[in-house]
Amino acid sequence: MEMKSATVDSLLAVGLPLGVAKELLDTVNSGSYQDVTAALELAASYLTDFGVTTCYEDRRWVSHYYQNIIAEYVNTGDTYTTTILYDTENQTLHVTSLGDWYEEWEAKMIEAGEIEPYE
Repeated sequence: MEMKSATVDSLLAVGLPLGVAKELLDTVNSGSYQDVTAALELAASYLTDFGVTTCYEDRRWVSHYYQNIIAEYVNTGDTYTTTILYDTENQTLHVTSLGDWYEEWEAKMIEAGEIEPYE
């Protein structure tokens, strides 16, 4: 399955107001890391009380800014509930679950020889 980038329609479908959805996409497209986190926090204020959480991966280094954070996402309290996720390596926004995204990410990284599978 190829992970598709978020669209205004997919962000509206998870419950964001139109203005917030557009602002989030514009912010991601601007490339400012700090602004992406702030925009995700704004989105989280409309969707959940759990805020924004990071997904760390000890087997992967992303950048000096993100270090080993491979994703930031709106925490819904359930790993397999649809949410908004920012892929820090590819700088793309997705509407997916953290669990589904991570499983696909890990499989691609192992197949590409970028990381070793856990034993």
